[in-house]
Amino acid sequence: MNKKLLLVNDMPGAAKVAANVNFPVLSAGQIEVAILPTLILSNYAGSPGPVVKHQIGQDFNAMLNHWEFLGLKFDAILTGYFGESNQIDEIISYYLKQSNQPKLLVDPTMGDLGKLYKGFDAHVVEKMTRLIQFADLVMPNITEACYLTNTPYKEIFTLEELTDIGNKLLALGAKNVAITGVSEVDTSNDQIGFYLIREKQKPVLLSHQRFPDRFFGTGDLAVSLMAVFYLAGFDIEASLVKTGKLIEEILKVTLEVGQPKEAGLVFEPILSELYSMILKEKELN
Repeated sequence: MNKKLLLVNDMPGAAKVAANVNFPVLSAGQIEVAILPTLILSNYAGSPGPVVKHQIGQDFNAMLNHWEFLGLKFDAILTGYFGESNQIDEIISYYLKQSNQPKLLVDPTMGDLGKLYKGFDAHVVEKMTRLIQFADLVMPNITEACYLTNTPYKEIFTLEELTDIGNKLLALGAKNVAITGVSEVDTSNDQIGFYLIREKQKPVLLSHQRFPDRFFGTGDLAVSLMAVFYLAGFDIEASLVKTGKLIEEILKVTLEVGQPKEAGLVFEPILSELYSMILKEKELN
């Protein structure tokens, strides 16, 4: 029987980010997905022109209440961008009511390049720190990791400094931390990846090839692939390694077809490979 996952993220109409990346990747990985939208947009939030943004409002919690009434259970909950800070409180409340202890995977989507996204503030950060105390895995980029641990941001961190940041996130309650977009200082700079920090284990940098452009939706792709492999039975480290390899393939394809970074990643050709990987794992087990 396929695993069931509750996806909590924004839903853009025409952009290959957020739920538009999460859903097809998770489905290809043989996960049954329920979607709880946090915000509905016409395109990605930073898109040129009059972006349509439809707040979910009270319907967010009403949907959770209906699912409780129906007795729906999920094996995992994956959270991304929250449209309103009270949604974080409502997800925490919903999670704590679940008797089956679903895995909680948190992509704390709040900012990048040293700054919070427009509309986010310290209030949102504080609520996010409450959410990650229940997380089986939290996958922040360096900016988000700094905000969550009240660490001053800078362009370059050593692995030792990132270890300290990761340990602070573990101290908040997260069971595993994978900081994204990490590369070693004083290297050729052709590698980038995930820095995995776990309790009582040596931190490990899991690298893949770095490419020159920053494509929209890469973080959404990473957490989706990670969820697929983790729910298929791979451990955290193996899941991140497999995720990095597929991201590398997808970026190569994207660059080969000349896709502009605003248009997102060309991940569709790789979905059949992902399906085959998960099917093989199921046959082995």
